Amino acid sequence: MKRSLLCLLPIFFLGWSYPYSKHIGILPFQPADSTIIEHNLDGLPTEWPAERFTKDEEDGLQYAFDNDASYLYVIISVKDIPEQMKMMRMSMKMYIDLKGKKKENMGVEFPVKKDPTQQSFSGGDRNSGDRTENPTGERRGFDIEAMRQRMALNLISMKIFGFEGMDEPKEIGLSMFNTANLFYNWDSTNTFHIEYSIPLSMIAEPKTLDNKSITIGWKVLGMEIPSGAGAGGGFSGGGRGGGGAGGRPGAGSRTPPAGGGGQDRQASFEKMREEQNIWGKYTFHLPASTRGF
Repeated sequence: MKRSLLCLLPIFFLGWSYPYSKHIGILPFQPADSTIIEHNLDGLPTEWPAERFTKDEEDGLQYAFDNDASYLYVIISVKDIPEQMKMMRMSMKMYIDLKGKKKENMGVEFPVKKDPTQQSFSGGDRNSGDRTENPTGERRGFDIEAMRQRMALNLISMKIFGFEGMDEPKEIGLSMFNTANLFYNWDSTNTFHIEYSIPLSMIAEPKTLDNKSITIGWKVLGMEIPSGAGAGGGFSGGGRGGGGAGGRPGAGSRTPPAGGGGQDRQASFEKMREEQNIWGKYTFHLPASTRGF
């Protein structure tokens, strides 16, 4: 009899330790999220898995989304140099639409559009500041590092609008407490990356976001290019060199002028004149602790 009881004891305790099914009345086991990303927030996509990115075939931009219990994370990568120049000149707005209708009511503007009188798009030989010369005085194309330094001069703030409790748009620094943060960087291929970190509480009550599908998009206005400007012309965002807050421009390189031959150059110009709208879908998945389990 004693031996029988001793044999039953392990089964008894095993029954208490094993997760109950719904038939017994206990919540089922919640599996771990295998897609968790440890975000570094350094303006580089190093920690983002390649399969998380979506590529916009028309514009060549790549973007990805993620969230944890407290923040929405967004990253966009821009490889094309003329596209980067266009963004610096015309600014870019990132939108979040909780209804998934591609509405432009809430989001972040970065780069922030500046006074047009403080910017210029030059036609190559005049005041570009981004071309170099060899000892014989021959033009050698762009100095990418110099161009990035000129761009970074104005990358010191962002403008947020439409978030919870906001009546008017507000221009703020790139890295501040208790609000949206933004980090940018160039990698070794001269691709420009922007990472956004936005508190869920700025978007809506966090618990209401679980399994909610939204749309996230970007808009860049088309720019007017003076007649006679060359596709290899420099871009000036204000004049002086220097790094911006949140950015760490890496080692530069010299490349030939953007656009290549005449047809490619014309296509590049036409693309810069066009307004761009890019939208992606995302569904929030909150950790069980946030959902109240």
